[in-house]
Amino acid sequence: MSKNDSTQPANPKNKYSLQSIILLVVLIIIFIAVKIWYSDYGKIYRKHLFVAKKVLHLDFNKLESMKVLEARNKYILNAHCIKDKSQFKFGDFVCAEHLSKWNEIPAANVVFWFKDGILVKAKIDIPPWHHDKFIDYMKKTYGNPHDYASCANIQNVFALVGIMLSDKNKYKVKETINNLGIWKLDSGALLVANLYREIKPPFWSTVLWMSPDTVSEKHEEIMQEK
Repeated sequence: MSKNDSTQPANPKNKYSLQSIILLVVLIIIFIAVKIWYSDYGKIYRKHLFVAKKVLHLDFNKLESMKVLEARNKYILNAHCIKDKSQFKFGDFVCAEHLSKWNEIPAANVVFWFKDGILVKAKIDIPPWHHDKFIDYMKKTYGNPHDYASCANIQNVFALVGIMLSDKNKYKVKETINNLGIWKLDSGALLVANLYREIKPPFWSTVLWMSPDTVSEKHEEIMQEK
């Protein structure tokens, strides 16, 4: 063997260490996937992908405040209706249903909130991989948003930090931070939808409808605070 040949056999310990790291990473990924699959989000996606057949035919331009029984019959909400015990109470009674589609686009579920027996809010959740189709549908059906707002998420935090620490001219605030589109309907109701796909995979895109009475109440609260 030549003196210049410095080839050394691979160290078995290094090989086993690399295999252990790869195995650990695979196990972590499997653990996270299982946790998501059996979470509330996972349940909704399982229902949407493998069980739900319902297509919800709903034009928000025609949606009106109505009583619980009328809403259940008109939109065939067969899922359980319960008192709303969620952290962010939109009403005192809620009805929900798993979906396969909302009109022409895939949708995971619909939720109706009622207050004193009258419909006040409704939302439809869209799987994140159909977000672009969702936004195209919103703009085609309801036009471009009439206004914009922001909600706290990772994208907004990054954008705000960038604006505070860097030259503001490098950031387009309206596109970077105003991630909620607001549509004003002729009925006086409002639609709110997230314009950008969430970067957290389990979370869906959402359109929220607020009844004219709810919008009026919120407006009065804001004016009183001023």
